[in-house]
Amino acid sequence: MNRFIYFDNLRSAAVVLTLAALLLQPWHAFYEESAVIAISIVFFISAYFGASALRIRTISFFLKNKGKRLGWPGLVLLLLGMEEQLVTASLPVTSWVLPWLFLLFAGLALVKQLNHNILQHRIASKPSVPFLLAFIVILAAALFFCQACLPQSLAIPYIAQVRPDWLVLSFFSFGLGVYAFRHRWFTPSGYQPKGNGLLGFAIMVGVYAAWMPGKGATILTALTPTLLLIASVLGLSACFRQQFNAHTAWSHTLHRISYGLFFVSEPIIIHSMWFLQPLAVALWLKIVITALVLAIYGYLLCRYALLHIPCFKSKG
Repeated sequence: MNRFIYFDNLRSAAVVLTLAALLLQPWHAFYEESAVIAISIVFFISAYFGASALRIRTISFFLKNKGKRLGWPGLVLLLLGMEEQLVTASLPVTSWVLPWLFLLFAGLALVKQLNHNILQHRIASKPSVPFLLAFIVILAAALFFCQACLPQSLAIPYIAQVRPDWLVLSFFSFGLGVYAFRHRWFTPSGYQPKGNGLLGFAIMVGVYAAWMPGKGATILTALTPTLLLIASVLGLSACFRQQFNAHTAWSHTLHRISYGLFFVSEPIIIHSMWFLQPLAVALWLKIVITALVLAIYGYLLCRYALLHIPCFKSKG
């Protein structure tokens, strides 16, 4: 399948949003909302193209490739999490992403092993109302269970902090990406999101900001991130397809280094904030300094080191 440039740009934007969320964790509402949007986009796009690759490749080749792209970097992040806990007393919150994504791909490969026709294209269609309603109800119920019955965050000692609701959200985003691939969304003959999807995304951003912070477990706090997931995928896809469906030198560079930048971002942020902690300066100034360190050091490290490592090389 030919790559969609606007998906590349959208995934790069999701990485930048992740960096902003990590830098601005003290602003809880922004952090929570940004995480939902970034998780929705990254797991949806990864599943969309991952399903395409698995359809035309053998399972062993596919898993070997994903092990190289996700498994080894994920293992390094877990080891870095142990170092960060020992040195800075802080646990990372994004180190679960790569191992979890690899496990989801492994599960998808297992499904293909059981049914080789599962990833074959279906008749091109658009999101149906019954499908969307079923998706919303099931995901909202799963999120409500997480909010009501599980801790907000589970700490894996010396490795990472894991949010059960984010695991559920990413699982459903991944499943939606596979479904979209099978039904040929975003292809010339299939469903193309309309420009008014961006309006729906903007509305859901406002609704999330108004209702989510400090509300506890309610039907609305389970329903809001569910609707934001759908609005992010459809609304932002429509926006980027219309406005950012071509590469500039800047966007292509960001696309090439975005995976590496995600990989190095949290270790740089955690260590920078730890070194700056004793300084008697305002929090916003520490954040600005950390952002500058991340922008300069992260770019140099990704551009001139990580891109020469096979697992971080860009495919586009």
